[in-house]
Amino acid sequence: MPIFEMPCLGRAHTPMQQDHFYPFDELLTCPINLLQEAAQRNLDFILGIYADPIFLGDYPASVRSRITDLPEFTPEQRASLKGSADYFALNHYTSRYISHDEEAVPTGLSAHTERNGKVRL
Repeated sequence: MPIFEMPCLGRAHTPMQQDHFYPFDELLTCPINLLQEAAQRNLDFILGIYADPIFLGDYPASVRSRITDLPEFTPEQRASLKGSADYFALNHYTSRYISHDEEAVPTGLSAHTERNGKVRL
């Protein structure tokens, strides 16, 4: 049997990359829950935007609430996406601190400071 006709015994995955962000407030003026929310939003925007549809069937709620033009998945698309990878592979290179910032404006998805889901370099 030619190799291209052999049954596939491999596993499907998409390696993801995510730095870990610790909540941090240098002046100790921000409530811890806002710092924790900032760290979670960062995780949702950097990793969850790719991983959640594959493993959970939809984008994170925090991403959906801030990006209004994300496509809606049909039930068939959700069923097809959810579980489409055999395992989760995460590349982790470093950890950083993140702060809550009320006045940040969106400039991209790579952030050190984030406020209200809007990220700033």
